[in-house]
Amino acid sequence: MTINLGKTTSQFFTLNTQHFTANLAYRRCLLQHNDVSTNLGCILDNKLKLTKHVEHIVSKAKKTLSILKRLAGAKWGCGRATFNNIYKNYV
Repeated sequence: MTINLGKTTSQFFTLNTQHFTANLAYRRCLLQHNDVSTNLGCILDNKLKLTKHVEHIVSKAKKTLSILKRLAGAKWGCGRATFNNIYKNYV
């Protein structure tokens, strides 16, 4: 397995209020430090809070709901069965 140093970052998880930084290196190349990272689709900050992840999910849901609002128009839009299938797939 090869390590892509351009994508490799470090993140420290702590409940301490003081900002902690350390210079980590791999093969004499310093690793970039991030306070927020995505692991297996879950966005975590350095305090292990899911607020960034929830904000991301809410923004995706708002985009989907605006599309569904457009499709559910009374005068213009798709049929009820089609709308139900689209709703079940997105939600």
